[in-house]
Amino acid sequence: MADNVKSKQKRALPDHPHNSHRKHMRERFYEAGFKGMPDHNVLEMLLFFGIPRRDTNEIAHELINTFGSYSDVFDANINDLMKIKGMTETAAYLIKMIIPFYGRYVDNLEKREPSPLDPKEIADFLRPKYYEGSCKERIYVLCYDSMNHLIACRLLNEGDICSSSFDIREFGRIVLETNCSGVIISHNHPHCVSQPSKDDINLTRAVIDFLDMLKVTLIDHIIVSDNGHTSMANFRKTLPLFYPIHELEDVIREKNLD
Repeated sequence: MADNVKSKQKRALPDHPHNSHRKHMRERFYEAGFKGMPDHNVLEMLLFFGIPRRDTNEIAHELINTFGSYSDVFDANINDLMKIKGMTETAAYLIKMIIPFYGRYVDNLEKREPSPLDPKEIADFLRPKYYEGSCKERIYVLCYDSMNHLIACRLLNEGDICSSSFDIREFGRIVLETNCSGVIISHNHPHCVSQPSKDDINLTRAVIDFLDMLKVTLIDHIIVSDNGHTSMANFRKTLPLFYPIHELEDVIREKNLD
């Protein structure tokens, strides 16, 4: 009898008013990450995990207003964070751990050598350290030895990436200096999709012709966007740049590009 009463009481408990809002925010993040989300909403979501069953939107606004900006919140010390009304010790420590967490993540990425045969590994290696947050296009050169070990990763250009702005002399210097066997070039498309443009295709063709003279292979040209990447060595439209015509049908079949 007592168990039945407790069960009815549990069922009668109303849902907390903030639960539906938090669920909506999680779904929004799941669909698009933080893209287009205001700073206070991003901070509000972080506070979910340190301040349960309370409106963290107001606290997020107060944090930004008090310290000056979103980034300044993470630079504040724990004692100052605790002075904000509604803040908990757990939330303050959570805020202070974010930058060290990310620093450890980047350090770990640097130790993990990306395979030249896995475009996703290359994109995941480059995006957080070299591309994330950049409003400009950047082109990087990744040099590999004959055993597919990464020798060097160098910034080559920053700005509009096209065949006319590509510093071919500096590119050649990097290739010769590292004595590499294979090269991957990669650049980002800030705020747009990763599909190759006409300039990207022309640049790739020019790089292949140049490397042929040095007896070095262009393994791939990988374009990285905020939410994806395109490997031109695995993109049907640009396959003829990387493979002889008589091999194309077999390559298309092998890579399941039909």
